[in-house]
This record gives sequence, C-alpha cells and structure tokens, in this order.
Amino acid sequence: MNCISYCLFETKNISQREHRDWDVYRKEVDRYWYNIPAVYIINSILYPDFKMKLYISSNISQHPLYPLLQELNKQDNFTVFKSNSNYQNTEPTMWRMIPLWDKDTDILLCRDIDSLPTINEVKATKTFIDSEFLIHNMRTHRQHNSEATRILAGLCGFKTNKLLDIIDTKSFKEYYKYSSGGWGCDQNTLIDIFYNKIKDKKESFLDSALKTETHNVIKNENVGYLDFVNHVYKHELLDYVDGYTIWSGEPIDFRKDKLEKLLSFDYKECFLMKSILEKNEELKKFYLL
Repeated sequence: MNCISYCLFETKNISQREHRDWDVYRKEVDRYWYNIPAVYIINSILYPDFKMKLYISSNISQHPLYPLLQELNKQDNFTVFKSNSNYQNTEPTMWRMIPLWDKDTDILLCRDIDSLPTINEVKATKTFIDSEFLIHNMRTHRQHNSEATRILAGLCGFKTNKLLDIIDTKSFKEYYKYSSGGWGCDQNTLIDIFYNKIKDKKESFLDSALKTETHNVIKNENVGYLDFVNHVYKHELLDYVDGYTIWSGEPIDFRKDKLEKLLSFDYKECFLMKSILEKNEELKKFYLL
C-alpha cells in the first residue's frame, strides 16, 4: 500500500509559531483546515495509487468543520485516525510517521496539511518513486540549507518496506514518548533515524533542492541527486493550483474563489467535494462564501 500521511491537531501553544515570520497565517486558529478540500482533490487525481491517512487529535472531533472529515472518511482513499495520546506542544506532528512501522506500507509520503503540491514537488516525488533510492527529502526555502533541514517532515518520502531493518530498533511509541514536543520534534526524529544512522547516503538518500526565483537552495553533496526536471508531468489541475504557491510546502489559503474554480473542473472528485461542501451550511460558509 502507498500512502500520503498528514496530521491535524488543536494547537495548545500558538506562541510556538512566532518564529515562522514568513507564514502570514501563523496566528490564525483554523489555518490548518483551509486546504483540506483541495488537498483531497489534487492528491486523488495526481496520486491515484496512494491512499491518504490523516491522524487527528481527539479534540478535533468537536470542531465545527469535523463533518468534512467524516465525509472524506467514507471514501476508499481517505482514512481518519483518531489519537488519544497526550500532548503539550507539537508532538502530534510525529503521528504522520506511524505508517513507517506498518509492514503493509510500501511507499510513504509525509506532507503538511496547510500546503498544496507544486509542479516541481510532484516531479521530484515521481522521480523518487521511479528511482532506487529509499529516502527522499525536498528542500524548497532559502532557510532549508542547514543541518536541521536534512529531512523536512512535511516534504519527505520513504520506501518503507525496504527500511524496516533500520527503524525497528525502537517502536514508534518509544520515539514519541521521548520527543521533546518542541517545534521540529518530528523532523529531528526523522533526521536521527534516516540521516544520521545511514552510512551509504549516496545510494539510499535522494535530496531534491527545489530552487525558485526567490529561494536559493544549495545542493547537498553528501547524498544522492537526480535531475527531476527531466521528469515530464503535466496536468491541468496541477497547473492551476501551482500558480498560488511560491515554494513547495508554503502555507496558503485555498478557499473561496480559488476553490470554487477548482470545483468547476470536470472530475468526479470535484463533484464529490462540491456536494459535500454545499450540503453543510458550516462547511459552505467557511470554504465557499
């Protein structure tokens, strides 16, 4: 099974976002709900062989927008997992790693729920999928040139069934238990497991430095590299949503007019989402009006 994994939880300490000065939505309470309809549509069409997994905190079921997740959970390619684990800060960001310990998982892509795929991100991801590399990281922002970004938890991928020998020394619960809970605890864990402990980085680890006009990302000479630009991939929906993101992984707000246009495309996923949103007044108001 191939899957794209996300997490969604109620933020308890909003001040932890203060360092994200490039994120204009960092103080908005519902910002992680903005792109869920578009995420579902785009992933369903671009990655038809993947299932989406969303790990949520138990308090999310009390949120007025939760009916959207209930409807998506009825779809064959989308599953909501509710966690009762205690957390104080950002520990739940690690929940999207859970499929790494699932022997039924073949390929795992970990992504952020507040961003949409870009053309370069999809090309780089499909290049990884078609390659012999086991681990993938995409760096997309000028701040992604440090050791702390050797794996970005929202822009990484794994050939999971080939990595079990590396990660089975500890269970997920052990990694979660000893997490600091501070910002970046998820990628710190990933770096410890999949970067620091792997000796043959040139053979196993694929790094995609996705430069843009505004963000210069330096190539990591210690790991593998493939030119994803040569991977041909075109799709009208991807062309459309790509125009609203400057760098891959960027938090955006894809609601209202932007979402209305996406829903007008002639795909069954667009019809489904439009029906879900228009049947619920709370969802309709939040996403469309």
